[in-house]
Amino acid sequence: MKVYRRGSKGEEVGTIQGKLKELGLYAGDLDGIYGGGTESAVIKFQRQNNLGVDGKVGDDTWQALFGGESMPDPAILQEKLDYRCLALTGSFETGKPVPDCFCGITGDFDGQGLSFGVLQWNLGQGSLQPLFKDLAKKHPSLLAEVCHEHFPELKAVFTSSEEEQMTWIRSVQDPNRHRIHEPWYGLLKTLGRQKEFQAIQVKYAQKLYRQAKELCREYGLWSQRAVALMFDIKVQNGSIRSLTKAQIENDFNRLPSVLGEDELEVAKMKIVANRRAEASNSRWVEDVRRRKLTIAEGGGDGAWAYVPSAGPVRVGVGGFFVIAAWAAEKDSKTPGSRPRAANYSGGRLVAASVNLLGPYFGRCAPCDFRSFSGATKCWCRFLCPAPVTEAMKTRDRNAPRRGNALFVHLFGRAKRWAAGGVATPRSQRF
Repeated sequence: MKVYRRGSKGEEVGTIQGKLKELGLYAGDLDGIYGGGTESAVIKFQRQNNLGVDGKVGDDTWQALFGGESMPDPAILQEKLDYRCLALTGSFETGKPVPDCFCGITGDFDGQGLSFGVLQWNLGQGSLQPLFKDLAKKHPSLLAEVCHEHFPELKAVFTSSEEEQMTWIRSVQDPNRHRIHEPWYGLLKTLGRQKEFQAIQVKYAQKLYRQAKELCREYGLWSQRAVALMFDIKVQNGSIRSLTKAQIENDFNRLPSVLGEDELEVAKMKIVANRRAEASNSRWVEDVRRRKLTIAEGGGDGAWAYVPSAGPVRVGVGGFFVIAAWAAEKDSKTPGSRPRAANYSGGRLVAASVNLLGPYFGRCAPCDFRSFSGATKCWCRFLCPAPVTEAMKTRDRNAPRRGNALFVHLFGRAKRWAAGGVATPRSQRF
């Protein structure tokens, strides 16, 4: 289901904002970020046109906005997978949609002079210079068109010694806050927005992209979304260490055989996401977990826009970034938070959400922990250690804990999964 909502990002959101501005309902920037201002304008439009009022742009609202035109697929799906993986990770790093996700700029706070682009290539380590030299070689007119009278100076910088480069870049930024001064900050941003320079970033990210695909093969994953997950791990975390790998493989072995191909892969990706997060610095565990699960599960507001779903996942497609939504979902009682997970009926787990692969369970029925709403991690989505007892069916937390409730989680779904699972189209495999 295609839905643009608060937290969505991308070109299509900018289109929505432009139409709302044209109608006099929106006065904000056309930044492609679906925030509170955009949501408020959508609500006004829905009320004026007797539509269902929810602040979201689905098919009905889109058609009302654009004269009956059907909602198109996100434009980024026309790009190759390596580009989409880089854009997805760049959006996490910058909080911006395409093209600004390719324009991350940081100054000399780390002693590297200037770091630029999705992977933060930098002057200090000599990793940024090859990208600019490649751009100058392949597209010399582009640099001149963007930089105008500043082009000779930029050319001189990148043909000088490393020491001279570092001296120059430090002279054009605040020595305390390390923000690059204008016009250089704006010029670099403009360069990052050019398709030609984005293509060069994709080229210089190919090593990590190949390693991500190798990790997919190593862990028995095959979808495009799995490649995106492993690519983000390579960029943010570097690797998966041997101890973490052993834990992941042990969890894989505990997965039930009743899962269909696509459900199995999503289960594996969630295990990888959780285990890699838990191997991170304790300060960042939950941040890493949220980021990785956003990719593994498709994201509450549409990682599908970057990488197609591995199965019948209920997500939106406006843009993938959902960290803002997570902030509002600290407690399952909070309005707009994840739905209550389930209750027991005749030994079957009846989910409040339509699909296990949709939004997170707000509460675990067997052990009554809230999934990721606090510091306590609950594995009940697939690997709950709680027993299957009559006491547990009535949510008695004091019942003895032995056995495994996994069958209860899956019972009542297995036939539907086996019969109705949607195989990943070959076009969505890497």
